[in-house]
Amino acid sequence: MLASLPPSEELVEKYRETLDPQFLELIINQQINLIARYGVSDNCKKYFNKLPITIRRSDGSPQTGKTVWHEAYLCVAEVEDMVRETMPTKVSHTAPFKLQAGRSLPSSELMYLMPIRPLIEERNGGVLDVTRYFAVSRASPLDLHLHLGGQQNNIFARYGQTEEDQSLSRNTHSLRHLQNGELFRLGVADTIITKRFNRRSVAQSQVYDHRSLAEALTDIDLPAGADAISPRAQETLRMILANKIRGPIVDEFLEIQKKMGDDVAFQFLSAEADGLHATPYGFCVNSFTVDPCPKHLQCYNGCRHLTRSGIEEESQSLKKLRVRLQEAVELINKTPVESRNIGWQNQLRHAETSLVNLDKAISTAPGKNPFPDGPDLYRSVDAARGTTLMDSAVIRSEE
Repeated sequence: MLASLPPSEELVEKYRETLDPQFLELIINQQINLIARYGVSDNCKKYFNKLPITIRRSDGSPQTGKTVWHEAYLCVAEVEDMVRETMPTKVSHTAPFKLQAGRSLPSSELMYLMPIRPLIEERNGGVLDVTRYFAVSRASPLDLHLHLGGQQNNIFARYGQTEEDQSLSRNTHSLRHLQNGELFRLGVADTIITKRFNRRSVAQSQVYDHRSLAEALTDIDLPAGADAISPRAQETLRMILANKIRGPIVDEFLEIQKKMGDDVAFQFLSAEADGLHATPYGFCVNSFTVDPCPKHLQCYNGCRHLTRSGIEEESQSLKKLRVRLQEAVELINKTPVESRNIGWQNQLRHAETSLVNLDKAISTAPGKNPFPDGPDLYRSVDAARGTTLMDSAVIRSEE
C-alpha cells in the first residue's frame, strides 16, 4: 500500500476472484490519486527512508530537505545496484542456463517464472502487482512441490474451473519416473539413463522402469535361430530371456538348451509351449492345447506354473479373492457345529489352505514363482524325452 488510505476492497476482491490484471491497473491508478490528495503512507515513508538510495526529482537532481513524496523519483541503475548489494534474495534470475555445444537457455524460456519472496501477499495480506514486481525468479523444486502437490492452496485449487479440477494434485517426483520410463521406451541405454539421473547403479534405474510389459519385451533381441519358431513361442522366449516367467516348461527349456543346444530347445518350446497365458492371478506357460489346465484357474492355490507379473489388476484380483475366502472361513467358524453343512471340514481346510497360498502369492515379487516346490504336473525332461512328436522327429534325424 503506497497511499495513506488502503485500496478499494471491492477492487481487491474482484482481482482475487478473477486474477484479471485490469483490476491491478485500477488499483494502482486509485493509489496514485490518493497519494496526490492524502500523501504517501507512513509505512511507505519508513521503508524508503531506511534504504541506502537517493530520492530524486523528475529532472534527476537529488531532493534535499523534507522529501516531497508525490514528486519522488528513483534512478533505475541505483535501485539495481542497491538490490544486488543489500537484497541478494531479491535479485532476479537473469543468468541463462549453459547447454551443450556452447548453447544457452534464457530464463525467459522456462515454463515456470514467479516473483521472488512476495511477502506482501503471503505474510502481510496485501496484493502483489505481478505486472510491476521487479524481482522474478525460476521456480525452485520446493516451489513446484508446494504449488503442484497436495497442498490446500495449490495451483489447481486456485485456478481450477470445476470442483474436480480444483481437487487435482501432481506428485512432482512422478515426472522423474515418467522421464525414466520414456527413456527406456525410446531405447536409451540403461547406463546413460543411470548417469542422467545421477544414480549409483543401473539396478536403481531398472527399479523405476514403468514401461508396460509389451513395451519392455519389444527391446529384447532374440538369438539366432529363434526367428523360425511361432510368434507365440517367440513371445514366450522373450519372457524367459527377460526372467519374467518360471515353471516346469521353462525349466525343461533351459535344461534342453544346456544339454542339446539352442536349436533343439527352440523346437521344444515351439512344440510344447503354445504361448504365454495371462490369468487373473499371474502368468502361466502350461501347454493348454494338449493338456487342459488341471487347476481350472486355481493358479493361486499352489500351482507350480504360476509366475507373478506385477500388473496392478492381478494384485487386486488376488486381494479380492482373499477377502472372499476370509469371509467364508469366518462364516464357517461362526456357525454352530450342529448347524454346519455336511463336509464343512473339507470346505474349511480348503479355504484355509487357499488363504495361506494367497498370502504367498500376494507377497511374491513380480517375475518370481510363488510356489516353486508346488505340484509338478509335467514329467521330467528325461521322462519326456522321446515321447513327443518333436522328439520322435529329432531321434529319427539323429539315427
